[in-house]
Amino acid sequence: MKYYEIKYPQIFNHLAIELAKDRVKGMHKNYKDKKYYWGDKCEEQNIKGVLAEIISQYYFQTLEIKFKALSYLGQEPEVEADIVINNYKLDVKYIPHYGKFLLVNYEAHNNPKKKIDKYMFIQPFQVAYKGYCKAKIWFIDHDGVNKWFKEKSTLTNVYKYII
Repeated sequence: MKYYEIKYPQIFNHLAIELAKDRVKGMHKNYKDKKYYWGDKCEEQNIKGVLAEIISQYYFQTLEIKFKALSYLGQEPEVEADIVINNYKLDVKYIPHYGKFLLVNYEAHNNPKKKIDKYMFIQPFQVAYKGYCKAKIWFIDHDGVNKWFKEKSTLTNVYKYII
């Protein structure tokens, strides 16, 4: 597992709120009857996810690494990697600022339709200083997650790693 700390522009926090609105409509439409449907928390969950995706793309841009990424917009689910770098597929995960562990949904991790090589976990700290916020980033290989604890979470089974 690799760990980094970065700064990101504070405006990303607001952009995530705006960009998540489209996704929220799709969540209510496509996931309403699923066991992992968050109901009223869909908006909050999507804002967090979009923020992590924005930060991840910014991270690679600052390193001048070329990548392909899924669109921020759209109401239909996309079962594929969030970021692809030279055929290397990454799934981006959000961790709240108070988070003490990394989580991966058990079913999503083991979904044969979603081929992932590595997870990128992002823990944003939205307190700004001079227009920038801090974030922590962890990278772990897909197979490494199989060694984590498996437990029942709020809605589904998850793999869990204490940070």
